[in-house]
Amino acid sequence: MKLASFLLKSRGPVNLAKRIPTIARRFGITNTKIDRCLHGFVDVALEFDAKPTLAITANLLDRYPGLVQRLRNRGVEFAIHGLVHTDYSELSLGEHLDHISRAMRVFDRHEIDFVGFRCPYLRSNSYTLEAVRKLGFIWESSDVIAWDVIDPGALDINPRIAYKKLLSLYSARSSITNFSAPKLLNGIVEIPVSIPDDEAIIDRLGLDNTAEITRLWLSILDSSYRRGDIFTVQLHHERVPFLAPALRSVLQEASMLSPSVWLANLGEIADWYMRRDTFRFEVIDVDQGRYDIKVHADPDATVLLKNIDTHHLIDKWYSNYQVIRDRRFTISAAKRPVIGISKNFNPAMAEFLRGEGFIVEQVDNPESCALYLAADDDTDEVSLIDRIEGSVAPLLRFWRWPRSARSAVSITGDIDSITLLDFARRIFEV
Repeated sequence: MKLASFLLKSRGPVNLAKRIPTIARRFGITNTKIDRCLHGFVDVALEFDAKPTLAITANLLDRYPGLVQRLRNRGVEFAIHGLVHTDYSELSLGEHLDHISRAMRVFDRHEIDFVGFRCPYLRSNSYTLEAVRKLGFIWESSDVIAWDVIDPGALDINPRIAYKKLLSLYSARSSITNFSAPKLLNGIVEIPVSIPDDEAIIDRLGLDNTAEITRLWLSILDSSYRRGDIFTVQLHHERVPFLAPALRSVLQEASMLSPSVWLANLGEIADWYMRRDTFRFEVIDVDQGRYDIKVHADPDATVLLKNIDTHHLIDKWYSNYQVIRDRRFTISAAKRPVIGISKNFNPAMAEFLRGEGFIVEQVDNPESCALYLAADDDTDEVSLIDRIEGSVAPLLRFWRWPRSARSAVSITGDIDSITLLDFARRIFEV
């Protein structure tokens, strides 16, 4: 009965009661309706060569292995969505390990490959990353970024309260102060999910206008592209018939942008970030104002220059950055092209900047580097990067994405019920 209590808390009794007829319309007695929705989802993604990532609970894989096999054969990446659809934020480390290892055995038995995990309800706790790391996963995707595309003042009171509850439920971080970018945390790539997703748009905000929904998602795409972020689209299969046009519009717009948008599944993104973590610059002083640069990275790495002169071939890329393809080159710069930090600078923020691809060194002399950050310069992610981007400092940087892509889009969905019976069983399977 924990599920009923959870739903009452997150939705409220009135909204929960209103949702029952909706659930009955979306799901069928058999798996025919959802099977059609899932393949429709894949159809739209494959139009743009974008293979989706679907997270499914192990109990459903056990009930519908044929459906999952058919989707896998079409190029879908599958991830574990728990043993059953329960709230992982309430589980201990031991319970995490028990639930997830049992789910892994189900996937292994049905020969469904997996390297990633996503919590039901996108609700995790401090044990989640530790558990998936211990169990050998590569990525986890339960972190939530709420994009600043909703004006709360323009909402009626009930949708405003419902959306606020959703933000609290997900422990969502705001795009105003946080980037939607993967992070490598103790050997696990954490890939954030973007909201408003279909759950927020339809069931919380009550929007039923396809044009308005498309506008919201295109606004996220525009913001993520300008910032170089990832837009991880979250779309539950039962809403695909209604939201397929919005998804198609996002993918169509993304495919036309230049520099390009990387369309990748979560496993490909995690694999890239694992590779990217091994990249490094070697900066060798040649003489006053000249530096020899050795790039230790694979050919897909996007190496950027900012406010730097070089005789080597460079291409204009985005904003005031240029991209260089040589792996050894000489530059001219007023100062060493690194970000210097004081010994008291926040270690977490220093690691964030390294993860963003900058060369970060602790220095005693602020004048020895292109840009210097002291302890009191510690601020939020977005403000700190805005300061760096707005400076005239000569800097080198490994960009977030491969092959000169500006941003990334990943199409994902969670499978927690296939039939009405599955939905009803969730009450007892927690």
